[in-house]
Amino acid sequence: MSHALVKDSKIITIYETIPVSFENISNFHALSDVERADLGFVPVVDIRAILKPGRKYVHPELTVRPDKKKGYYVERSYSTVKMTQDEILRERQEKESPARIKRAQLLKDSDWTMLRDTQLTEKQNERWAKYRQDLRDITNQSGFPETVIWPTQPTKE
Repeated sequence: MSHALVKDSKIITIYETIPVSFENISNFHALSDVERADLGFVPVVDIRAILKPGRKYVHPELTVRPDKKKGYYVERSYSTVKMTQDEILRERQEKESPARIKRAQLLKDSDWTMLRDTQLTEKQNERWAKYRQDLRDITNQSGFPETVIWPTQPTKE
């Protein structure tokens, strides 16, 4: 959890981790939340709207809010904006990348089955061809890339 140094209801600095020492106090991280709050070191509470597809978070806004127990805390809220088509495409490619890499490796690992001099029967060749086609078709699955149902590799029998 992030913390903020607040003085006179103004945010001075945001800390992503609690420092070990602070303002000549060693073992500052070992102090209680209340003791740190007395020194103006308060938690930052993230408030994020649920993202809809095609939107992204931007421009965090920091606001000092009163708190009955600790005196105050800092609220970090985010606005959302519509993503550009390039950003949407890049995000989709990033999500698809692990599945595409795995598929490429599985196809590479089964390339030997397409060679003419394999000792596979006609039935085995058909199974391997179907397996490889099923691998190529994973991008057509309704849950791709979040949910991929991987085809089962044929047995050598």
